[in-house]
Amino acid sequence: MTSRDAWSDKEILYAYNAESSFEQTFSLMKNPHHFAVRPQYHWTDQKVRVHMFICLLALMLGRLLHKEAREKHQYQSTAATLLDTLGKVRLAMVIKFDPKSKKSKLECQWMIEIHQDSIVEFFKSFVPQKEPFVYTN
Repeated sequence: MTSRDAWSDKEILYAYNAESSFEQTFSLMKNPHHFAVRPQYHWTDQKVRVHMFICLLALMLGRLLHKEAREKHQYQSTAATLLDTLGKVRLAMVIKFDPKSKKSKLECQWMIEIHQDSIVEFFKSFVPQKEPFVYTN
């Protein structure tokens, strides 16, 4: 039932179905492993606002990533599952240089440590294939 007499049946159903999306977003913000707003160890208003801004920005970026995964890869699971899946990719930055040479330049290279091939390919599909986002196995 609704008090929105001006809404069409389609608008009422859309609003009703969107409620679950909002509930999922609030549960993501309570998840301590992804976008948790709490705990926050700030006492000034400005720091609390900045903390909330960063949490909401991370949430927006995570939802954008989830949307892209659904559109590009027909990904069916939740945003939390997507972040858990991508979190299994372990990266290490390897810095190479010659300590004996005074003119040696540092070379940085990202290497994938532990991986499952399907997850790594899924991960690489979200990352531009240009420096510094080139990964080696």
